[in-house]
Amino acid sequence: MTPTSKASKTSEKHSWRLSLSRKSIGRVHSPFSLHTRLANVLEEDYKNAFDPNARAIKVWEHLLLLSVLVEAFLVPYFLAFQPEAVETVSTLFTVFIVSEGIFAVDLYVQAHTGYYSDGNLIRDNKLTVRSYVFSFQFVLDILAILPYQLFVIIYPKLVAKLLLLKLLRWSRIPHFVSSLDKFYAKYFVALKLLKVLASTVYLAHVQACIRFTFHHYEIIESSSHSHSLHSQYLASMLWSVGIMTGLFEGELPHHSIEILFTVLVALCGFSMFTTLCATIFVISKCESGQTEAMEARINQLVHVLSFHRVQENQQTQAIEYLKRYYTDTESHDRETSKLLCPSIANDIQVELLKATIADISIFEGCNDQFIVAMTSLLEMVAFPAQTTLFSTGDDGDAMYVVHSGVLAIVINSVMVREIRKGSCFGELSVFSSMPRTATVISTTYAIQNVLLSLNATFNTCWVN
Repeated sequence: MTPTSKASKTSEKHSWRLSLSRKSIGRVHSPFSLHTRLANVLEEDYKNAFDPNARAIKVWEHLLLLSVLVEAFLVPYFLAFQPEAVETVSTLFTVFIVSEGIFAVDLYVQAHTGYYSDGNLIRDNKLTVRSYVFSFQFVLDILAILPYQLFVIIYPKLVAKLLLLKLLRWSRIPHFVSSLDKFYAKYFVALKLLKVLASTVYLAHVQACIRFTFHHYEIIESSSHSHSLHSQYLASMLWSVGIMTGLFEGELPHHSIEILFTVLVALCGFSMFTTLCATIFVISKCESGQTEAMEARINQLVHVLSFHRVQENQQTQAIEYLKRYYTDTESHDRETSKLLCPSIANDIQVELLKATIADISIFEGCNDQFIVAMTSLLEMVAFPAQTTLFSTGDDGDAMYVVHSGVLAIVINSVMVREIRKGSCFGELSVFSSMPRTATVISTTYAIQNVLLSLNATFNTCWVN
């Protein structure tokens, strides 16, 4: 075989591979191709890990945060008041063991929970396990989960000190708090105050434990009948809270280290007071900023309406509409959605309204993709009270889903019924321009989710 023939065959193979690659690339861009459908099936098969955004995972993180706080309170208490508690099966030690069991289960949950990589959600079990095992968090979790209680037979006095390694789990507190903030975003004021209160109580608890460590030998020597641990803990807690708040005068310190510790406790109390004031200021600033913006808009509207000599009843109606628009419970959600990118805002809208659209009689039997498409086309529109949405004989151009407020359906000047949140009307107008058979008037301030007819939507897209 000549070298020329070999070269020609090689070039033919190369050209065949290039043509095959071009075809494969072309097929990738086609959503109905076999390659794309196979890729989608394989992608679904890989989604066998837990969704990190699932409600169950969020609840589990709340339980983990509670367990971290329980151990954070118990470890200083064991070191100061009951170092021998780890040698017996007491109530507090049983609670501690239950918390350890929760963290043992969490090793499996973390290894099988999806994660984000470059903005993409990874839910392949092999990748999630590999990512967790080779992470620094896994090392901390292993050091914290080791059963140091087994050393109680050999080193009974060392076990209580080894429990300090359980506090390595504090590295996960920022993630748990962030998850808590997202889960209870609507109650951010109460949540901020609760976090300040929890921090203050924990700081007082730790200081009470340290104070008892300084004084427990003196208490034993000065009294023939020692008080119970419960009474001693409450006395130390009262001293800590009294020094921090300045409400009670504690015992005068006798040694230099006690003086320094008392000064430190007083400074901690001042710091917590400053933190509380700053939190309240931030909360009031957020609320006052929204109030000032609303008042500015109302004053501007009043000036414009007065300048153009608009009737008093219409001015009152317009001002009421503007107040409701910016003070209604939905206003915060509406303003927040404006800060999100359109795709995320659309996903939120679909998640909230998909079930409502699916229950409409005209859409019964439609698949999920069609329902999602219809839901994503909804637009939220607010109407003031006593506003006519449409009248009898008007061409049907939209369907309305009541989000809030009350509307009246009027036929021949007679109100036949009222419709409220969750109801819909004008659904036939989505597919046809049939004349309206009734008049709809808003009796209160109302927010509607409007779905324009397909003809109107097509014409708008054609013009754009």
